Amino acid sequence: MRFLSAFVTVAVALFLAGCNSSTSANKSNFAKAINAKFASECIVVNPGANAGAALSGNQYPVGVKEEKPGSGAFGFTQAQVDKQNAADFGPFDALVKAGLLTVTTGKVKPMFGPESAGKIYSLTTEGETAQPSKDGLSFCAGHWHVKEVTDFTAPSKGFNGATFSTVQFTYTASDVPSWVSAAVDAGFPNLKQTNGSPGKAKADVTQTDNGWSAVIGTLNPQ
Repeated sequence: MRFLSAFVTVAVALFLAGCNSSTSANKSNFAKAINAKFASECIVVNPGANAGAALSGNQYPVGVKEEKPGSGAFGFTQAQVDKQNAADFGPFDALVKAGLLTVTTGKVKPMFGPESAGKIYSLTTEGETAQPSKDGLSFCAGHWHVKEVTDFTAPSKGFNGATFSTVQFTYTASDVPSWVSAAVDAGFPNLKQTNGSPGKAKADVTQTDNGWSAVIGTLNPQ
């Protein structure tokens, strides 16, 4: 009887250990893997994404060329100029209001084309702190975080022999800095989710010796 009791105790302990193992297929482990991936990547704010060839470079201080009627390959109309300048200057100006950049007017030598009038944007102290890297124009607006793992497929072997599962989850933003305001949201559509309802996404997680590793697909804000 004692032997049977000891056997049952050991069996239960082994079962619970298996359930709690970092390599077990469960919502907790999958959320941990996805959050580890999220923690390594910022929610990126890049004010230069729309400006293209109008930029003087890819580091601050950076100049942004002001378009004029008649400029451009086909000669911009005034309406086209207004639209283009709004697209080029708008994201930078939103970050000026947020306190990350300062702005002056002056001559700008874009990467392509002749020198022209424009705006020159420089980092503030807060802006320097918010940059994930000095080699670029981007800022870090926090990180995504798993709110809930809603479903996952049964783990199976992939073409490379690795065990994987496809995980469905909802996510929200965390560590969002105070400068992410409504004005900044308006200039950067990818920030909409930082103040909205949870978004939905999928991730493929692969089993390793130390747990699970995630590859995150497209994030779909609601």
